[in-house]
Amino acid sequence: MGMTGQISVSKNPAVTNAGDEKQHKEAERKSQWKKKYEREDWTWLLSDIRGRRIVRILLEKTNTFGVSFGSGNDSTNYNEGRRSVGVQILKNLNAYKPSAYVQMLEEKEKEL
Repeated sequence: MGMTGQISVSKNPAVTNAGDEKQHKEAERKSQWKKKYEREDWTWLLSDIRGRRIVRILLEKTNTFGVSFGSGNDSTNYNEGRRSVGVQILKNLNAYKPSAYVQMLEEKEKEL
């Protein structure tokens, strides 16, 4: 509890004391580094044909653009979990290099 008798709550799990400005600054610094590395990693992955091929295969294997409905609830839930992973991959692709998706499709056509 804080000095006023109220419980300090933070939306950031890295901050254990919402009233501690030092913890907030450190959490923000780590968050910025994480975003920077994620952007650099996705840019690197999508800059090479091998990386794009891996991403394309993952999108296919996770049935990102397919239907999740299965023969029962368990099957549907499982399929939707897989698809959810693919959707997150697609969001990252679109956030960091949207042109890579069309490029992946063109490269797939050349492989066939």
